[in-house]
Amino acid sequence: MATKAYELSRLLEVLPPVNFAVAYGSGVFKHFGSAAVSTTTKVVDYILAVDNAQLWHAENAAANPRHYGGLSKLIGGKSTAILADTVGLGVHFNPYVQVGGQLCKYGVVSTASLLRDLDSWEHLYLAGRLHKPVKGLVKCHTVERAMSKNLRSALCAALLLLPEKFSKEELYYQICSLSYRGDIRMAFAEDKSKVENIVGGSERELDHLYLQDLHGVSGAKAGLVIAEGTIWSQAKNSVSSRAELLTSLPDSVLAEMGEKSSLSFRNSSLDIGLRNPMSRLSFAVRLAQNSDHINLLQDALSSRVRLASFRQALHGVLTTGLGKSSYYLFEKVRKALMTRR
Repeated sequence: MATKAYELSRLLEVLPPVNFAVAYGSGVFKHFGSAAVSTTTKVVDYILAVDNAQLWHAENAAANPRHYGGLSKLIGGKSTAILADTVGLGVHFNPYVQVGGQLCKYGVVSTASLLRDLDSWEHLYLAGRLHKPVKGLVKCHTVERAMSKNLRSALCAALLLLPEKFSKEELYYQICSLSYRGDIRMAFAEDKSKVENIVGGSERELDHLYLQDLHGVSGAKAGLVIAEGTIWSQAKNSVSSRAELLTSLPDSVLAEMGEKSSLSFRNSSLDIGLRNPMSRLSFAVRLAQNSDHINLLQDALSSRVRLASFRQALHGVLTTGLGKSSYYLFEKVRKALMTRR
């Protein structure tokens, strides 16, 4: 059961206008989260996209100074946004914000930066968060169109990583794991069963995100058939099927896979060559013929997630302040330890 939209929108009432807003996590979807920590206070998480992050933070810092950490108060709203772009991943989070008795954490990003991550998986940070169920609060057609492409990329990446036969639960686990591959927090500060909890608690929402495409275009690319009962089978050994799935991955992922396997275009750069549909398919066929293409994909995903998680963690310590950062880390570790008993 999800928290009602009007309850989640209370935070937006005290903030400057935004272009796009979603809420997510255990504070939104009541069945998220492990039983071990279900009695703790649930935090509602938000992603907010704005036209100009510098101007937005300047206005918000003036209206809601308590939302910001010590460094942000010192350098001001505009510099806070610049720091998010240079040290972090373009998104600045304000945690532990109380609104109407509800504890909130909201991340603010420019619409341009959000679209870039959704389209190219530049960091696979916000794009990865949006592979999972969210509650829409403020709609933006351009962002929603990019989100649809992002979901298809995630589905095709998961199908590439799965064996020939798999269940729906295994597919959803693979999708929800994409943005955790290489995340430095998973070593010590995240619940090891986090992905299982998301998948186990949100099957209906994940069905809504992926089932239609699984039975449609992406499923056809994979050569998907129902093998027996709830088990699906895909054309794992078909080069053409693998290549079709590869064409749905973001350009930057394909380019990195190509560079690591020494593939190139004769008369143009990788970036230019991938823009042409026929050249893209030809390139994908050559990648699919490489018996190591699954490892190449795994490496491409984990390398960007690892760097992104480090940068965002460093940015969080700088902007949130040592006190809040230490408390946040303590809570993460405490919950992780509780679930490992």
